[in-house]
Amino acid sequence: KTISGASAIAIPSLTISGTTTNNGTLTVSTTLAGASTLTNGASGTLNFGGASISPTLTATAAGNVVNYNGTVAQAAKTTTYNTLKINNDAGVTLGAAITVTTLTIGDLTANSIFLDGGYQLTSTGTLNFVSGTYKLGSSSTATAFPAFTVTNFTSNTTVEYGCTKGNQTHIIASTPTYHNLTFSGASGKQFSGSTTITGNYLQTSTSSGIVYLNVGATAYNFTVGGNFEVQEAPFIMQYVAGGLGATVTVAGTTTVSGTSVGYIQMDFGGAAVDKV
Repeated sequence: KTISGASAIAIPSLTISGTTTNNGTLTVSTTLAGASTLTNGASGTLNFGGASISPTLTATAAGNVVNYNGTVAQAAKTTTYNTLKINNDAGVTLGAAITVTTLTIGDLTANSIFLDGGYQLTSTGTLNFVSGTYKLGSSSTATAFPAFTVTNFTSNTTVEYGCTKGNQTHIIASTPTYHNLTFSGASGKQFSGSTTITGNYLQTSTSSGIVYLNVGATAYNFTVGGNFEVQEAPFIMQYVAGGLGATVTVAGTTTVSGTSVGYIQMDFGGAAVDKV
């Protein structure tokens, strides 16, 4: 069975009964049911607005696009995607680890939300981050920022490291250049290299894990083009073993708020000598 044609097809619900290939633009707004396989061909675009996709989905053909564009929370189908688009401000969440060639967030719907749910997204391709939030981590797992080869960020984007398990440590990727960077959850946060944020840095009131910027022999630099705010938990800058000479730069305002555990601390050789 083949779905094709020059005109786009838009229907509320579709049941796949038998192997089906989509070579056109197919929009299913509520229910995509069935126990067979739907293959998105090289010229196929699947726009899906329902809660979850039931059939097996094959979406590896070069050129094909799967776009989650619902208005309620959606679960992304576990499969390998050529191009995965997230256009949903209620959020799209992974239910298992996936591999993606191109990930696009918020190119059609402002303030779209993509949550990896604690499952690792793997990609050496492209991230087009247009508008919204990309949240990494869950209540049990501190997932890594994928190793995209190309990252395109606009000014209305936030990467949030949000593992909530206290005995986990979220390793903060030093690439890409973030626009806004937010930390939440009880996990510790550990920078892995010199990091640049063109917008704002925020440790939210739920970010109770200690944040370490280890400025060691490699002399990590930390640059914030906007504001720097610590609402909870300490932000500790450690200058150790030859790491002197690194630069911490904040172009905007620096704010420390919340309870007494929120502070900025500078350590030299392991001894805390300054605290804000």
